[in-house]
Parts: sequence; structure tokens; C-alpha cells
Amino acid sequence: MKNAILLFAWSICAIQLNAQTLISGEVKQGTSVVSGAQVSLVLPWTNNAHPWVSLTATTNAQGQYSFLNSDLSGYSEILSLKLNAGQNNNTEYFPNDIANTPLPTSPTIYNFNSQPVTPTIAISAPSPFNQTITYGASVNLEAMVDLSYDDETTTLSSVSFKVDNVVVSSNANGNIYSGSWSPQDSDFGDEHEFKVTAVASNGETVNETFNFELNCTGNNCPNILPKIVANTPSNTTINQNEGLVPVPIQVTVTDSDGTIASVTISIDGVTTNMISGANNTYSYNFTPTNHQSYPLTITATDNEGGIKVVNETLNIIDSQFVPLPSGNIILGYTHTWENGSAPFLYFSDMLNKNYNVVMYSFIETVGQNGYTPSLTINTPRYIQNGSFNSQLLKDDIQSLRDEGIPVIASIGGQNGHVELNTVAQKDEFVQGLINIIDTYGFDGLDLDFEGSSMNFGAGALTDFSYANLSPYPKLKNVVDAFKEIKQHYGSSFIMTCAPETFYVQVGYSTYNDRGGSFLPVIHNLRDELDLIMVQLYNTGSVNALNGIAYSQATPDFLVSMSDMLISGFNVASTGFHFTGLPASKIMFGLPSCPDAAPAGGYIQPTQTIKALNYMRFGTDFAGRNYTLRGNAHPNLRGVMTWSVNWDAAQGCASAYEFSNSYSEYFDSTLSTTDIDLENENVRVYPVPAGSTLNIESKKPINNIQLFNINGARVYEQQRFEKSLDIGFLQSGIYVLQIEIDKQLVYKKIINANQELNIRVINAAANLP
Repeated sequence: MKNAILLFAWSICAIQLNAQTLISGEVKQGTSVVSGAQVSLVLPWTNNAHPWVSLTATTNAQGQYSFLNSDLSGYSEILSLKLNAGQNNNTEYFPNDIANTPLPTSPTIYNFNSQPVTPTIAISAPSPFNQTITYGASVNLEAMVDLSYDDETTTLSSVSFKVDNVVVSSNANGNIYSGSWSPQDSDFGDEHEFKVTAVASNGETVNETFNFELNCTGNNCPNILPKIVANTPSNTTINQNEGLVPVPIQVTVTDSDGTIASVTISIDGVTTNMISGANNTYSYNFTPTNHQSYPLTITATDNEGGIKVVNETLNIIDSQFVPLPSGNIILGYTHTWENGSAPFLYFSDMLNKNYNVVMYSFIETVGQNGYTPSLTINTPRYIQNGSFNSQLLKDDIQSLRDEGIPVIASIGGQNGHVELNTVAQKDEFVQGLINIIDTYGFDGLDLDFEGSSMNFGAGALTDFSYANLSPYPKLKNVVDAFKEIKQHYGSSFIMTCAPETFYVQVGYSTYNDRGGSFLPVIHNLRDELDLIMVQLYNTGSVNALNGIAYSQATPDFLVSMSDMLISGFNVASTGFHFTGLPASKIMFGLPSCPDAAPAGGYIQPTQTIKALNYMRFGTDFAGRNYTLRGNAHPNLRGVMTWSVNWDAAQGCASAYEFSNSYSEYFDSTLSTTDIDLENENVRVYPVPAGSTLNIESKKPINNIQLFNINGARVYEQQRFEKSLDIGFLQSGIYVLQIEIDKQLVYKKIINANQELNIRVINAAANLP
């Protein structure tokens, strides 16, 4: 029986890396060594003299560990070699686990790092951005490809070149890879993308692109086709909810090697010549006949018969809703009741107070029955001729909407109990909300469920996918209700949520009927929800992704809780992974002053701005403990507060401290939404920038702004058509914000010169 007993031998091994140690290595977090980390080695049963055994080595001050060869003698296999589970703040290390491999017979190094080895790519040719070659010659391609650091085990598996997504052969000379591309006649005069893809042996893949315009010199050069730049309309989605009126269409058409013979437009079944104007512009006024989509084609012909065709679509819509701002958002909840410390405010009082989204608080349910919605109204404030006049409230709400500020109705709050046990209750709930929205002209709906409303009886749920919700009717009915409302009104209807941390982030550690219970709602409404604004106040400390519990009212708390939503996480012991959300949907939910959050959580704007700068731009701050799991998120959407009324209170903080502070902050830094640094519809080159930076876009550029690495705006230019010289920029990294069609696109720029010249090459249609 003794031989059948599993023997556990725990050995804290001496740390000494040398040529005689069969198993050794080091543990790092990036380039920083990790001391005191425990590496576990499990050796399986070999014979009665060598039973199953688990050995542990602890890293020294240099992050090194090793196992004694004497402890390995007689064994032939590694069952597993890994960092002990539950330690190192649950940080994932690479390699994560070495298992079921032969025991080495010669000294072997096994390193662990919190950051995987990744390829690095630096493209050096073609250069400059405007590549000119003799007709019949090839374009030289070159890139230096290496690894981010040497872990003595990871190698480069492959490096590939592509031009315009077509593979080009390449050769390696050390870490320098080179190739050549032979263009066709049709390639001249257009922009092209050179893409390098490097794959490491650990599976890590990196792509780097370089855009260049190809020009021709010498005899037999082909005809260059015309270029078309759209000027108006600046937005191809046009809201004409007060009647159909003409839409002016204007383009700029040029021909670099000749002249323009004609420019025509085809729309709504009619083809006609556009009217030629000054500065190579061509115009046409189109009057729509219906609210619908109108495909249009603009055709430019040059003096040699070369033809350039651009296809676009005008969307003439009739929308009743005011949209969310395209940039950063400062959102405030409002009280519909009297409060001696926080004054009642009419919506008209909120004009010019720096809030660009306002939340009406609240919709509740009649008698708290859970399914019959009722809008709470401060009726004495809207009295006319001795009785409540709903039109006064509608007009008050409309005062904000007339200024382009959406007003959203929030359902829930402390007294807004919602519980949908049956489909019939769900149907009554949906219809009641639609009636309120239609009556008062709200632009959206906010889910602010609290307390017992958050118990959906779904604590046994392990897979949050929609197909698995049926056994939990209270949960499924809530999801269905808001899906139906969004579908009823369409994508222009705003939908947001503002849950508490206990019902969201706590789900990382604990999931039951209450803890983490709002995660299935967010997961199944992730396409419908436009903003997620977790209340980062009135809460205790919460475990972050690094296993450390952070306390409210600190920059680390704001960063770690928001990073959890963006990065995603495994939900407690359910086995379900909650996929991260776009940063463009995430808001910091904050109290506007100390009295607004009786259970704590008020944080001064100067401290919040530290968190915002770190989240958005990676700008470090003194005392930071939490580290983002990925890159910075310049598209973090903004801040939400409870409440506008508390913000206006003179005695709580200073009057309008919240809205004034964050308005000033966002005005002076990067204004963002839907940022996509890899946006394929806009091309900016070269990177690094030389004396000229080129921008190409399918649609007209309304505005450009440049921001430095700290997020401060250093340059802005409204609509433009010609080259701009900007000689004041220092060398360094910048972010270029390009406004197109009321959407913002962002590109990272590395400026290596004191002078930066920005030239719009094609703002509308020189792309396929």
C-alpha cells in the first residue's frame, strides 16, 4: 500500500542558473524581473522509487529560478511546468504552461513573461511617400523585422510582403527583408499599400503598412486618370424632416497630366453634365422626391479619354431623434423632484452648462408592480391655469433638443422596480415605454436598474448566449423588451445603461442571482447599447483583472474597472468569457460632488483627469498601481454624473465644478468617437512623416486636428482643399483626427522633422 500512496515532495530549490542545471529560467513582466514568483514542476510516476512528485522553485531578486538536478534524477517526463495558479495577481504569463514533454537531458531554459514576444517591423522602402520611377522599372520594398526581445526560445516563423493585398516575393539578409514590385500601367497616379506581416513561432502576428503614391517619369508613361474630391454635401446622410429641399452637390476634379473634358452626374435615373465653376469645381443641385437612398455616380473624363468613376449614396432620412454627439460626452442625470440641497432645474436651465447629453430621471412602474411604466413628473413646476399642462414639460424638454442636446429617459433608480415575469408583462412594459417616448419626445432610453430589479433568478446561468436564456424568463423578458424597443425605433434611437459595479465588475469574482447579474443583459444587448456607464461610486473595493482590490474615489479604481469592460474577463466559475466592449461606448460614471454619493466615491476632477489621461493616452501618473492590459484607449467616450442638480449646488463642491472641469479638459485634448487607427477608408502616409503628410479619403474632410502624445490639441484646420504648411511641430508622435461625414477617424503620426506639410491628396473618391 505504501507504494500506491501519492508522495508529495515540496522543495524550495536554490536559485543558480548555470550550464549544469537541466531546468532553469526567469520570470518577467515585460522587461522587469519578478522576484518571489513560484514556479511549479510536476513529474509523473515513473516507478515505485520515483512516484508522482511536485517541486516548487521561487525566483530570486533577478527573477531567476532553477531546479536541482538531483531532484530530477530517475524521471523522464515533465507533466507540467508553470507558475503556480492563483499567484502573481492572476496575470497571464507566456508560455502559460509547458506540459507532457520529455524531461530535458541537457540544460534547458524555460522563461515566463507577462508579455509575449512579438515581431517588430520597420519599413524603410519605398521612400519617400510620393514614389516616382522610370516607366518599366520596379518599386523597391524593404523592411527590418526582428523580435521585441530575446527569450531564447521564440523565433520568426514567417515574413510576407503584399502590395495592394497581392503577395510579393521577398528575401532575407539577416533581419533585413527586401523585394520588388512591378506596377501595371493602371497603377500609376494612384495610392498603394505596402503591407508587411511577421509571424513569431509563438503565434504572435504583427502587421505594418506603408502607403505611397506611384508616379511615372520618362517616355511611354501611361495617361493618369482624373481625380475627384467631394466638397458637398459634407454628410451623405441628410435629415430632411421638415420637408424635401434641394441638396447642393459639388466636387473638385483635376487631371495631373492633362485637362478635364467633362464631368457628369447620374442620380435618380437622370444623367446630366455638372456645372463648371472656379478652382476646378463642378456643381449640381439635386432635389429628392422621397425619404430614401439615392445611389449616384460621378464620371470625369480627361482630354485623352481617361475615365474616373465615383459611386456614392445619398441617404435622405426623416429622423425624430437627436443623435449623440460625435465627440466626447458629458452626460448628466437630472432630478424631477424637489431637493433642498440640490435645486430643481428646468431643462432650459441646463442650456450653456456644458452638458451635451441630459438624462431624465426617472421612469418608474405603477405601484412598483414591475411592468407598468409611469413617468415621474414634478407637476407643480408645470402648472398653467391651475392644473398640470404636459405641453409645458414637452416644451421644456424640447429646449435642449432644439440646441442639439439629446434628452434620454432613464427607467429605474431607487424606486423604479422592474420585474417582467411573463411575456404579457413584457408586452405591457414595452408598449408603456413607447407611449412615454412618443408623448414627450425622448431621444433614447436608459436602463438604470437597481436593487431587487437586478435579481433575474439566473444565478445558475453558465452560458450568457441568447439561446440559453429561455429557462430564466425574467432575464429573457428584459433582454427581449429592450431589443423590441430598439427595433421599433431603429438604430437612431439611443440606448444606454448605468448599472452598479456589484452587478457588473463583481461578476469577475462572484456570479449569482445578484453579483454580476447585469452581465447577461449587457452581453445580449451589446449591439443595441450605445453607452455603458457603470456607477463607479457608492461601492466598496472591487477586484480588478490583476487580482488586486481597488477602492473607489481613486484613479486606479476608475482605470481598472473601465479596463475590465474593455478587455473582457472570465465570469467567476461559470466558464463563460464576457467579451470586451468598444471603448467608444464606455463612460466613467461619477458623482458630481461629495453629497451626491452618500456611500462615497467622489473624486476631484484633477484626480479623474489622471485616470482619463492614462486610459486615453497612456500618460503615467504618480502612484499608479494598475496597468492597462492592452494599449491606451483614446476613444474612451466621456463622463457621466449623478447629477446636474448636485453639480449646480453651491455648497456641495463649487457650482458646476463637474461640467466645467471636464468640458475644459475635453476641449483641450483629443475629442473622440469610433476611433479606428486601422480605418481602411482613410489613408495617411508616410509614417514616419517627412516634410509632407498625405491624406486620402473617400469622402470630404470637414476638419482636421493634431494632438500631441499627451492629448493636447496643437493644430486645427476646418475644410480645406489646398496644401497647408505647418512648421511649428516638434519631432515626436502625434494623433491626427479627421472629421468625415460627422464621424471621426484617427491616425497615428510619427513626425521626424521640424516642419510638417499637410496636403489633401484626395478627400472623396480616388479609392476603389
